[in-house]
Amino acid sequence: MTKFINLKTSPNRVEFTGDFLIEDEGLYEFFKQYGAGEYDHWFERALRLGAYALEEERIAAFLGRAENEIDAGLERLKVIYKMVHLKEKSAGKGAVAEVELSDVLQRFIDDNGWGDEVTATGDKVGSIARRKVGDLVCSINNGAVSVVIESKMDASVAVGDPTALDERNKKSGNPEKSAYGQNITSLVNRDSQVAISVFDKASVSASIRDLEDITFQPELPGFIVKVDRARGDFANICLAYSIAREMALMGVEKIHGDHLNIVIKRLVRDLGVLAKTETDLGKIEKAAKDTLTSVDSIRGAITDTTSSLDSTSQILKKVLAGDVPSLDEMRLYFNEKADK
Repeated sequence: MTKFINLKTSPNRVEFTGDFLIEDEGLYEFFKQYGAGEYDHWFERALRLGAYALEEERIAAFLGRAENEIDAGLERLKVIYKMVHLKEKSAGKGAVAEVELSDVLQRFIDDNGWGDEVTATGDKVGSIARRKVGDLVCSINNGAVSVVIESKMDASVAVGDPTALDERNKKSGNPEKSAYGQNITSLVNRDSQVAISVFDKASVSASIRDLEDITFQPELPGFIVKVDRARGDFANICLAYSIAREMALMGVEKIHGDHLNIVIKRLVRDLGVLAKTETDLGKIEKAAKDTLTSVDSIRGAITDTTSSLDSTSQILKKVLAGDVPSLDEMRLYFNEKADK
């Protein structure tokens, strides 16, 4: 093809030289509708519009690709946002639980006059680099010993005892993401003598749900404790802490795990009986109050009826003696009494 188009600058322009022929029925019909003197004008317009259209097509294709990429990017961002939101929501729930536990324990400690101090570690890194495990540290005897508490209000955390094997002869759980792992990491990270992992009964994994309300881990030593936040029942953590602080003060080597487990089970059972008894007493007290209210109401009705009978008896004596009041007076009298 003979070169007939040249680009020039100063100013920017397109030059057409030589002969150029296109055999195209559409172009022929387009120019046919105009006079020969208008061919150059319509050629220029068609050329400009065609160039713009091609440019627009490239822009549209670019925008189409960009739109697809943006949509895909937005979907990824949405997924990331949801994951972050869920983590923040979980973290927020955990933070609230930490505050509750801290308040409950400090009140319990103060009521017993122990002088222990509960401190929230927050984002403070412990002895292990970049690790923040161990939400609360309870300093005992002016910091001589301590009990560390990890709040795990998370249904994804299993027991994960690495000393137990599953049916495939593998570890029953990943220690790093388990109650066992959290306790042992907390002990090291916060330089404590005893660890406690606390779970909410309303949000626990199946393996945690199957445990007793307080489970002792003598090899650590540590405790797995379940509380009922919905009912405001934190008795189990108070009991576990009472035992944990004594262990820390006495020295854990003096503790006999099997014996302690038996005692703990009995204490938990007794606490349950006590709680049920208090509930039953509350119901009985309410029933007694309702009964007394009913008795007072019945006594009032008896008093009114007795008074009415006395008055009616007096009128009856008058009627029998011939001292008869007018009928209107009797109607008025009895209607008033009946209205009371």
